[in-house]
Amino acid sequence: MAHDSLTASTTLCLAGPAGHGKSLLVRRLHEEPGDALSGKLGTTTSRLRTPRRQWLAIDARHESELLREIVGGGIEAPVALVVVDVRGAAPAPVGATLAFLRLLGVRDTVVAVNRMDLVDWREDAYTLASAALVAAISPLGLRSCVIVPVSAGTGANVRVRAGISWWTGPTLVDALDALPASAPRVGGPLRLPVDDVIADGERRIAVGRVLSGTVAAGHDVLILPGNRLAQVAGLAGSEGPRASATIGEQASVALATGAVVERGDLLCSPDAPPKLTSVFDADVRWLGRGELATGSALTALIGAREVHARVASIHHVLDASGGHRPASAVRDGDVARLTIRCDAPVAVDDAKTLAAAGRFLLVEDGEVTGA
Repeated sequence: MAHDSLTASTTLCLAGPAGHGKSLLVRRLHEEPGDALSGKLGTTTSRLRTPRRQWLAIDARHESELLREIVGGGIEAPVALVVVDVRGAAPAPVGATLAFLRLLGVRDTVVAVNRMDLVDWREDAYTLASAALVAAISPLGLRSCVIVPVSAGTGANVRVRAGISWWTGPTLVDALDALPASAPRVGGPLRLPVDDVIADGERRIAVGRVLSGTVAAGHDVLILPGNRLAQVAGLAGSEGPRASATIGEQASVALATGAVVERGDLLCSPDAPPKLTSVFDADVRWLGRGELATGSALTALIGAREVHARVASIHHVLDASGGHRPASAVRDGDVARLTIRCDAPVAVDDAKTLAAAGRFLLVEDGEVTGA
């Protein structure tokens, strides 16, 4: 099969209620069994090709693991593939999940109405499920959303048309290929969260993924939260020295002798740094045990840095329609606008202007409880 190079690899996030068949569907999407790139508990990441595009498919068992992949991986503008069982399309949970994924940068979605074979491919069953989903998704303001009937069990209408007279729309693969391509972001101020530090004699090598901007030898960087200036001596790597590293690339940044850097620090542009503050507002999807209330203790994971924090106030809870309502507590699955007060200053970017750098995770005992 011929493939063109019009688009680079796009992240495809699998979502939908548990038990609705998304893992089987992603296997059906592969022309051949995909090599798992990571097999962490609860998450499978694989390469996927459709006739016109290349995808990095993330199939997470739980939404918390999907958040870890998107936020922790600095992924911008992913595409969502939502899988729902035609017999129980669950529009409210689907709408709530997509409302939060919209905050994380999802603008394009394909909804696969699965297990059509179990209702004998009845048009009325699809129409009923589709109408309920449209009502839940329309208020979200997505750039594009396509709803497609499929059977992961038989493979019908996944890559090959189902052969039913009433469906004249695309296959699932055709729908994915037809989505608008997002141009990769370039430029911007440097943001490089430090995941690890390697000692090389008197020098220190800061290792991390570039979320914004470019880093190269000779550049000056500001190290936050310590407000220390340093110069980049060069970029190291297993394949030898590199001239520079840019958005999305893993970088090993050798700093000039005497520079002090620690895991959890942030390398950034001295002339365009993020705000350093201990209090900030955030839209948070809560997935933890129990309710959040004013004064609730939190642990925020910002890059590789853990910071203890508390909920200073709850402004409102967002609903799937895009509106909001007053609330005194945040329940499991809610998306809420909070003011968070940290025990120490943290580097904060506006997620509207620097999406990947303006995100963080909430964790408890190593488990993601929100973002």
